[in-house]
Amino acid sequence: MHHNTRSSGLGVSRLLAVCASMLAFSACQTSWQIERTTRDCQLPHEIPIYVAVSDQVANTDNGALVLELVETLEEDLKAQGHLVSVVAARVDEPPPMPRIELQVMATSSGSSGMRGAGAIAPVLEPALGPLAVGLAYGGAPSVIVDCYVVLEPDSAPAFSGRLDALNTRSDTGWEGVGENAGHAIARRIAD
Repeated sequence: MHHNTRSSGLGVSRLLAVCASMLAFSACQTSWQIERTTRDCQLPHEIPIYVAVSDQVANTDNGALVLELVETLEEDLKAQGHLVSVVAARVDEPPPMPRIELQVMATSSGSSGMRGAGAIAPVLEPALGPLAVGLAYGGAPSVIVDCYVVLEPDSAPAFSGRLDALNTRSDTGWEGVGENAGHAIARRIAD
């Protein structure tokens, strides 16, 4: 019986090539879970970014992820011609008006042990279904941010949305999650 080992080798090579391209393409992912725009969401020229963090984030994030997120959003808005300031939320002060309000609800460093498995989850998803999705999200550092654009007092936000951002690359850890989230927010609210 003759086995064609060459074709088996090509199959493995192709699978590895597909995995590598999927990894490069899907290193950082974002998705808007809840999104609502009540009217034209035209940002004013001068607008503060008002930042609040949940107790969970205050206790687990060393500040790097939230700082990366806010700095990226600030840089993107400044590049579009906006004058931007950053204001930390305080219970004894009212929020500024108008404002971009970020409520950083949750962060997770993920599981470094699962991160390598999570990186190939997109390739395995057709065969493994929910298990592959669990691998991808279980190992990935992530952040959940509620975002509001409030333009007038006592009115509904012009924009509200919940952003989930994660980094599926096994070699970068936290790096890129905040930056990815900041870019995604700027694209959504400033377009």
